[in-house]
Amino acid sequence: MPQWPARLLETDPGDPLAALTSPPAHRLPGLLANSAANHLYAVALDAPLDRLRAAWTVAGQLATWAESTCTAAEGALAGGQPNEVLERWATGMVFPVDRSFLTIGLSEPEPTLDQQVRTALSVLIMVGAINTVLRVTDDDGLTTMRLLSPPFLLPLLEVD
Repeated sequence: MPQWPARLLETDPGDPLAALTSPPAHRLPGLLANSAANHLYAVALDAPLDRLRAAWTVAGQLATWAESTCTAAEGALAGGQPNEVLERWATGMVFPVDRSFLTIGLSEPEPTLDQQVRTALSVLIMVGAINTVLRVTDDDGLTTMRLLSPPFLLPLLEVD
């Protein structure tokens, strides 16, 4: 299974850590330059409207997806019948993207608008990092990402 951050560090001919160490392009007055809120603000200002809308949709689907995924996995475990859903859930536990989305979805079963906005912007940050890696990966990496990504995330990923 690819380790996406390590792959980025190994294959990026530029400075892959620049986004982590550089101040964000836009700042909110009164906040420290390296505040996470500034990075979220910069993402919100710089993202095209269709990407913001897609990330908002993803953020709105997380709770339902997480609940149904876990319920199906618990049912398979209780019945002693391993199946595709259980395999998918187990794979998701070792793949950081799925695990992050499961954690968010389960911890915010009925997200407030504020939570959904933060989640949508976080989705854009994660997708941006993943897409940076996908641009330099081989066909095997693209296939792996298609298989491991939650279905609602695929429209935002550059896996074609």
